[in-house]
Amino acid sequence: MKINLEKIYKNLENIKDSYSQIVKISSKDENILLEDRISLGALKFELIISVEAICNILTHLLSKVKNKACSGYIDCIKKAKDFSLISESLGEKLIGLAKLRNLLVHRYWDIDDKLLLKEVKTHKDDLLSFVEEIENNLKNFCKEEKND
Repeated sequence: MKINLEKIYKNLENIKDSYSQIVKISSKDENILLEDRISLGALKFELIISVEAICNILTHLLSKVKNKACSGYIDCIKKAKDFSLISESLGEKLIGLAKLRNLLVHRYWDIDDKLLLKEVKTHKDDLLSFVEEIENNLKNFCKEEKND
């Protein structure tokens, strides 16, 4: 089976859309934002959406290009890094976002919102770095798939 470019591009658009919302929300004054449960909830949701879209893309590419399966978000990113679908440095940053996503999904009540804001502000641009790396390498992935 071939790489589903429509699926890849749809997920890339989801990441870009979430990134825009994350920037918009996280640019608010921190003290005001920490009191705004609706905005904090939206920020958490957009982060979850972004990481899930990243892993949807990577799972698909690992399967189609490298014939590899994944067993979770962190494993997916590690394998994508190990098989050079994404750069080593970006992979490490995305693993951190995946861990944060897992905390939000499985133990959201334990998240310190101040720490969450710090992490989001520090790593939000990694979302765009991922989009750029995938867009820049997609043609090569399609060639690799044909050669296998």
